[in-house]
Amino acid sequence: MAVTSDGATLYVAAFGSSADRRLRRPRALEADTFTPSAASHIAVSGGGPSGLVLDEANDRLYVLTRFDNAHRR
Repeated sequence: MAVTSDGATLYVAAFGSSADRRLRRPRALEADTFTPSAASHIAVSGGGPSGLVLDEANDRLYVLTRFDNAHRR
């Protein structure tokens, strides 16, 4: 997982899929009001996203994909 410095967005690696999740208001998780949507998925080629690094200064999310050991951005 990676979260923005203002806490407004949470990114989650979904290992069993070929996507990462972007949750715009992670506080909804705490309040148990979150409803998942396919629109919040970020497609990842290679499959098996297993690691995330957020570089806010450069507006980048780096993803390690386990099935092909590649790096995506």
